[in-house]
Amino acid sequence: MGLCFSSSGKHGYFQGNGLNTPTNDLINEYETGDPRKDLSLATGFNDLQTGNFIAYPYTLKFYDPTFLYPGQNVEIIRYADILLLYAELTSDATYLNQVRRRVGLPDYGSALYPSGKYSTLALAIEHERRVELAFEFHRFFDLVRTGRAVSVLQSKGINTSSNKLVFPIPQSVIDINPRITQNP
Repeated sequence: MGLCFSSSGKHGYFQGNGLNTPTNDLINEYETGDPRKDLSLATGFNDLQTGNFIAYPYTLKFYDPTFLYPGQNVEIIRYADILLLYAELTSDATYLNQVRRRVGLPDYGSALYPSGKYSTLALAIEHERRVELAFEFHRFFDLVRTGRAVSVLQSKGINTSSNKLVFPIPQSVIDINPRITQNP
């Protein structure tokens, strides 16, 4: 799958490698009417030759029409990320609900909130971080931080253990301080 382009009479082909393809699990995580879904991912595309819909999900979140001009990759700390971290830190749904109100979804704790799927504030925050920050590489670290990584990954058929959740310590650091031992 790729994107053909033409600029000043030149033609090219941009090919994605599929390493950040949305899973059905993530696609189904979005609530009905959540506008972030259509801004973050597409569930497929129309074949321009046949007109047929091809069900092959892909991310939309980072589409950059100026991808031919590199060097524009800027790290951004998002306000929604801060609000959701603060909700987690304080166990206060006020901050979670600020994020949900921005996109027109019912407050956590209201009768319209899907409390059957996210019965605790911790699960509600985990859900909200997953859909709000999709494809921004927070999910794994969120699961590790909350102690849910092994159980969630294993429930998805990913064989892992707690010693696979830490990064190796660089050898240069161990060389400087021999008291430091390598992570398992």
